[in-house]
Amino acid sequence: MRGMDTSNPVSIAISLVGLQPLAKAVGVSYQMIRKYERFGTSAERVLAVARATGWRVTPHSLRPDLYPNAPDALPAEVAEAVAWGTWPTLLDLAEQAAA
Repeated sequence: MRGMDTSNPVSIAISLVGLQPLAKAVGVSYQMIRKYERFGTSAERVLAVARATGWRVTPHSLRPDLYPNAPDALPAEVAEAVAWGTWPTLLDLAEQAAA
């Protein structure tokens, strides 16, 4: 995706889900998703954003201040894949989105 910030987890979430579908899944306006993209995801919406991406964008990548460990707040099967290094990283996802 041209112009996407590949280091921004919200930009990656948008590329995975789409702006409007992501906003609907999270329960906010698309303008709020853009605000999250610029300033960070609110604490109340971190899990909703992660869930909307199928946990491909993790709570840790969205808010490492709240979720300091990579498997924090993930479903057990996803946490295990993260621990084993078999879950895609943000860099993997960004590369897929850019291709």
